[in-house]
Amino acid sequence: MLGAVASFVDITEQKKVEEALRRTRDELERRVSERTAQLEEAVARLEQEVTARARSAEELQQLNLSLRDQADQLRRLSSELTMVEQRERKRLALILHDNLQQLLTAARFRLEFLTRMRGAEVRGGAMAVDDLLFQAIDTFPHSHQRAVSANPVRGRPPAGPAMAGAMDGGKAGPVGRSCRARRGDPG
Repeated sequence: MLGAVASFVDITEQKKVEEALRRTRDELERRVSERTAQLEEAVARLEQEVTARARSAEELQQLNLSLRDQADQLRRLSSELTMVEQRERKRLALILHDNLQQLLTAARFRLEFLTRMRGAEVRGGAMAVDDLLFQAIDTFPHSHQRAVSANPVRGRPPAGPAMAGAMDGGKAGPVGRSCRARRGDPG
């Protein structure tokens, strides 16, 4: 006997499932590729940011070192400037002292000369001494400003009692006596 059995199996449904699986697999591969590309871009950006931050940190460290060096240099220069200012003040004080000493010595010599004069000559000599003393006082402007307001004559500081006595009608007053006493004259 011979027989044949024929059976037909409809594979349309199976083909549809296989096609759906293939499309899903292709879609997943496409998504994985896209996501991988996004992650690679993110990693590249992060690496660039890390590199930039490292460079910034190094630059900041260099700037800090430079600022420290500049601060040290500024401290040294400030110290040096202070020392130069002190030396200059001492030098100026010495110059002022020497100038004042010369003016006062000239006034003393002039007063000693006046003690030997008589009459109208004394008034002229006293004015010369007054000029020398004014110059000596004018060497120190702050004291001069206070004294000028007290003396209406020629805008000068007031003459002391010794100068007033020397200028008063040719009498030598206490100035003449003190000069002679220092020299040892009986007066």
